[in-house]
Amino acid sequence: MTREQFEALVRAEAEKEYPDRVLDNGVYRATELRFHNERHTYIATRMEHEWPLVEALQGLVDSVSYVDPGVYELDLAKAALSPYAAKPIER
Repeated sequence: MTREQFEALVRAEAEKEYPDRVLDNGVYRATELRFHNERHTYIATRMEHEWPLVEALQGLVDSVSYVDPGVYELDLAKAALSPYAAKPIER
């Protein structure tokens, strides 16, 4: 999984959790502005805290599967990545 794929996944989840709704005249109401800010905070937090883990796990999967695809650690790393890799990536 690349950083761009992970970010797209996080953005899609954030859009579902905090939909960005704009009034016809382009002005945010207080509720929409709060959702807009919370969505950006959600994305930033997930990218800051989860991406390094996903990146390290992906590196482990890539390096270990090249050397020995039967290594137990490879199964653990793939299991840890599965919540991210199993989800559809939306844009």
